[in-house]
Amino acid sequence: MVHRGLMVTRPSRIAADLLLDHEEPSAVAQLIADSVRPAYDRPAAFAGALAPLASRFGLRRDDGLALLRWLLELIGDPDTDRWVGQAQHAEAPDDEETVWRASGPGEAAVGT
Repeated sequence: MVHRGLMVTRPSRIAADLLLDHEEPSAVAQLIADSVRPAYDRPAAFAGALAPLASRFGLRRDDGLALLRWLLELIGDPDTDRWVGQAQHAEAPDDEETVWRASGPGEAAVGT
């Protein structure tokens, strides 16, 4: 995705790439929580990006919701049920549908 002439990657894609690279699941879970809480990315986007990896973690094939729940429970995030519920009832937006929120100096541009 390109924003203002720069290539950018959504947090959901970064999380999936980190798990593909065998990074520590609890660290990836923290990245997810830190991205969803301030709305840098949506729970549904994480569920979609994580779906192809679910079977690697002993979950049903393509069950991104289960992997999202497992990761958030791994770190004991208190918003796990709410975020998994949001992901279950929403579809991840296509990159073309992402609306970028302006950011201030020193802040990253944020897709909402």
